[in-house]
Amino acid sequence: MVDAGFADKFPFSSFAKAYLKEEHLTEELVKRGVNFIETGVGGVSEYAVARLILSLSGNRIKLRAFAKMLADRVVFSDHENFVLIAKDFFPSTDFFNFTVSIIDFIKFFDLNSFQVEGGLVYLNDARSLENIVKKAVIKKIEDIHVSNAPDIFKKEALKFQPVVKESRGKLLNKKCMIEILKGVSEGKRFYGSMALSIACLKDGLSFEEASNILKVYVNNCDKGVNPFTEKEALNTLKWVYSRPSIHFSCKVLKSQGLVSDCSDCER
Repeated sequence: MVDAGFADKFPFSSFAKAYLKEEHLTEELVKRGVNFIETGVGGVSEYAVARLILSLSGNRIKLRAFAKMLADRVVFSDHENFVLIAKDFFPSTDFFNFTVSIIDFIKFFDLNSFQVEGGLVYLNDARSLENIVKKAVIKKIEDIHVSNAPDIFKKEALKFQPVVKESRGKLLNKKCMIEILKGVSEGKRFYGSMALSIACLKDGLSFEEASNILKVYVNNCDKGVNPFTEKEALNTLKWVYSRPSIHFSCKVLKSQGLVSDCSDCER
C-alpha cells in the first residue's frame, strides 16, 4: 500500500485517488491549483484543480508542459516507485526482459516500430521502458476534456488561454474574428472553425499556433445536442492549411450569420 507522500509525488496514478481530500471549493484551493501548474508544488487535490483549469483553458501546449513536468518524476533509478507506476499503467511489465503485453501496450500506443513477438512488445532496455511509461503518463494527464465548471475555475482558465499577439492589420484581431472566437451556436460551429482557420493561415500562424486558437474556439462554442469536437475543428484546419491560396471574406461570414460587426474590415 502506498502512502500519502507517494500519492502527492505521483498524483496521476490510480493509487492517488484514495488520497483525494474532500475539500470545499474555495479560492484558496483554486489558488493552490494555479500554483501547482507553475511549480508542481502540492498534492492530489491541487493536481486535480490544476488539470481541470488547464483543460478549460484550451491551452494544449501548457497542458502538455504540465504533463511532462509530472512525467519527469518517473525515473527507472527510483526503482521501487518506478515499479509501482509502471505496473499501474502496464500491469504485465517484465522488468528483467523489458517486455509489456500487447493488450496493455495498445491502451496507449500503436505497435508501429516496436518489436512484437508471442503477444509481447519487446523494449530495448531500462531507458526505453522508462520513456514508454513517461509517455503513457503524459497521455493520461492530457486525456481530459472539460466543457463546463464553476465560474471560479473559468476565471483562472482565462489566464492560461493561448494569446493571439496583437498586430495591426492582423485578421485575428478584427472585431469579427474576436466575436467568432468567443464561440457560436450549434449549426454555425463548422463555419466558425473554417473562418478562424483561414484567418490563422492568412495571419501566418504555424499549424501548432493555429491549433491552439481552434481549441479555445471549440471550448467556447455552444455544446448543443451534438458537441463540436476538437477533432472536427482540427480537420477543418488541416483542410485549410493544405490550400494556401484560399481566400478570406467577411461577406461570407455575414451571409452565414456568424458575425454582426465587421465595421473594421473591408473584405
